[in-house]
Amino acid sequence: MSTATLVAIIVPCAVVLIAVGVALWFMARRRRLQRDFGPEYEQAVRETGGRMAAERELRSREQRHDDLRIRELASEAGRQYAEAWTRVQEHFVDQPGGAVAQADELVTRLMRDRGYPTEGTTS
Repeated sequence: MSTATLVAIIVPCAVVLIAVGVALWFMARRRRLQRDFGPEYEQAVRETGGRMAAERELRSREQRHDDLRIRELASEAGRQYAEAWTRVQEHFVDQPGGAVAQADELVTRLMRDRGYPTEGTTS
Protein backbone atom coordinates (compact mmCIF):
# COMPACT_ATOMS: atom_id res chain seq x y z
CA MET A 1 0.00 0.00 0.00
CA SER A 2 1.17 3.46 -0.79
CA THR A 3 1.65 6.17 1.78
CA ALA A 4 -1.24 8.16 0.32
CA THR A 5 -3.57 5.18 0.71
CA LEU A 6 -2.50 4.67 4.32
CA VAL A 7 -3.06 8.35 5.07
CA ALA A 8 -6.46 8.18 3.34
CA ILE A 9 -7.42 5.32 5.66
CA ILE A 10 -5.78 6.43 8.92
CA VAL A 11 -6.88 10.10 8.94
CA PRO A 12 -10.64 9.41 8.60
CA CYS A 13 -10.38 6.62 11.19
CA ALA A 14 -8.61 8.98 13.59
CA VAL A 15 -11.22 11.67 13.02
CA VAL A 16 -14.04 9.20 13.70
CA LEU A 17 -12.32 7.93 16.87
CA ILE A 18 -11.79 11.48 18.13
CA ALA A 19 -15.43 12.37 17.39
CA VAL A 20 -16.66 9.28 19.23
CA GLY A 21 -14.39 10.11 22.18
CA VAL A 22 -15.67 13.68 22.37
CA ALA A 23 -19.30 12.51 22.12
CA LEU A 24 -18.75 9.97 24.92
CA TRP A 25 -17.12 12.63 27.07
CA PHE A 26 -20.08 15.00 26.58
CA MET A 27 -22.55 12.21 27.39
CA ALA A 28 -20.66 11.26 30.55
CA ARG A 29 -20.55 14.90 31.67
CA ARG A 30 -24.28 15.29 31.02
CA ARG A 31 -25.08 12.14 33.03
CA ARG A 32 -22.89 13.35 35.89
CA LEU A 33 -24.62 16.75 35.96
CA GLN A 34 -28.03 15.06 35.86
CA ARG A 35 -27.02 12.76 38.72
CA ASP A 36 -25.42 15.49 40.84
CA PHE A 37 -28.13 18.13 40.33
CA GLY A 38 -31.19 15.86 40.07
CA PRO A 39 -34.41 17.78 39.36
CA GLU A 40 -32.45 21.05 39.32
CA TYR A 41 -30.87 19.90 36.03
CA GLU A 42 -34.22 19.86 34.21
CA GLN A 43 -35.22 23.14 35.85
CA ALA A 44 -32.01 24.74 34.56
CA VAL A 45 -32.77 23.39 31.06
CA ARG A 46 -36.24 24.99 31.17
CA GLU A 47 -34.93 28.30 32.52
CA THR A 48 -32.01 28.64 30.10
CA GLY A 49 -33.82 27.28 27.06
CA GLY A 50 -31.45 24.45 26.24
CA ARG A 51 -29.20 21.72 27.54
CA MET A 52 -25.90 23.34 26.53
CA ALA A 53 -26.73 26.63 28.28
CA ALA A 54 -28.04 24.77 31.33
CA GLU A 55 -24.90 22.66 31.54
CA ARG A 56 -22.73 25.78 31.27
CA GLU A 57 -24.69 27.33 34.14
CA LEU A 58 -24.48 24.20 36.30
CA ARG A 59 -20.73 23.85 35.68
CA SER A 60 -20.35 27.51 36.65
CA ARG A 61 -22.19 26.79 39.91
CA GLU A 62 -19.88 23.85 40.56
CA GLN A 63 -16.85 26.05 40.01
CA ARG A 64 -18.13 28.73 42.39
CA HIS A 65 -18.79 26.04 45.01
CA ASP A 66 -15.33 24.53 44.52
CA ASP A 67 -13.80 27.97 45.11
CA LEU A 68 -15.42 28.21 48.57
CA ARG A 69 -13.58 27.14 51.70
CA ILE A 70 -16.40 25.18 53.35
CA ARG A 71 -15.50 23.75 56.73
CA GLU A 72 -17.21 21.60 59.33
CA LEU A 73 -18.27 23.10 62.62
CA ALA A 74 -16.69 21.92 65.83
CA SER A 75 -19.13 19.69 67.73
CA GLU A 76 -19.51 22.30 70.48
CA ALA A 77 -20.34 25.02 67.95
CA GLY A 78 -22.87 22.70 66.28
CA ARG A 79 -24.51 22.05 69.64
CA GLN A 80 -24.67 25.80 70.37
CA TYR A 81 -26.28 26.50 67.00
CA ALA A 82 -28.81 23.71 67.57
CA GLU A 83 -29.73 25.15 70.98
CA ALA A 84 -30.03 28.66 69.54
CA TRP A 85 -32.29 27.31 66.78
CA THR A 86 -34.52 25.64 69.36
CA ARG A 87 -34.82 28.94 71.28
CA VAL A 88 -35.76 30.79 68.07
CA GLN A 89 -38.46 28.20 67.34
CA GLU A 90 -39.84 28.53 70.86
CA HIS A 91 -40.28 32.30 70.38
CA PHE A 92 -41.97 31.99 67.00
CA VAL A 93 -45.53 31.53 68.28
CA ASP A 94 -45.44 34.57 70.57
CA GLN A 95 -43.20 36.83 68.48
CA PRO A 96 -43.13 35.64 64.86
CA GLY A 97 -41.54 38.80 63.45
CA GLY A 98 -38.75 38.83 66.00
CA ALA A 99 -38.20 35.09 65.67
CA VAL A 100 -37.86 35.35 61.90
CA ALA A 101 -35.29 38.13 62.29
CA GLN A 102 -33.40 36.06 64.86
CA ALA A 103 -33.53 32.99 62.61
CA ASP A 104 -32.17 35.01 59.68
CA GLU A 105 -29.32 36.33 61.80
CA LEU A 106 -28.58 32.85 63.19
CA VAL A 107 -28.50 31.23 59.74
CA THR A 108 -26.28 34.03 58.41
CA ARG A 109 -23.80 33.53 61.28
CA LEU A 110 -23.84 29.77 60.75
CA MET A 111 -23.17 30.14 57.04
CA ARG A 112 -20.34 32.60 57.71
CA ASP A 113 -18.80 30.24 60.29
CA ARG A 114 -18.96 27.37 57.76
CA GLY A 115 -17.23 29.47 55.08
CA TYR A 116 -20.15 30.37 52.82
CA PRO A 117 -20.27 33.92 51.44
CA THR A 118 -22.73 36.07 53.35
CA GLU A 119 -22.13 39.46 51.73
CA GLY A 120 -25.35 41.11 50.71
CA THR A 121 -27.49 39.27 53.26
CA THR A 122 -30.01 41.16 55.32
CA SER A 123 -28.19 40.62 58.62
